[in-house]
Amino acid sequence: MTTQTVNFANYVIPKGTTIVANLWAVHNDPDVWDEPSKFKPERHLDDKGNFVQSKHVIPFSVGPRHCLGEQLARMKIFIFLVSMVQKFEFLPDPNEPDLPEIDDGVIGNGFFPYPFNFVANEI
Repeated sequence: MTTQTVNFANYVIPKGTTIVANLWAVHNDPDVWDEPSKFKPERHLDDKGNFVQSKHVIPFSVGPRHCLGEQLARMKIFIFLVSMVQKFEFLPDPNEPDLPEIDDGVIGNGFFPYPFNFVANEI
């Protein structure tokens, strides 16, 4: 929330205005990401396959009021995904002609992709 009236880029932002980061725009900026609408996890790896942290990836928002549960969420998501990848092979559903485009979905308080089906075969 702004503590005083601010003039920014020819806009007047009154005191008391809630400011929210547009995370979708940050994560889909073509000036930062080559083909931002395509799923390319390799863009976050160096030439040796090591993860490279980017200041342009901010899924838990920014600033002093960013998500307090970020570290717990990251640990839980990591453990869940590793467990799933160790135990299953994920393939597109053969009964569906195509998967939806990665940037097809609904934008609201976040981005929500359209539902799709897949097959998980136990390894």
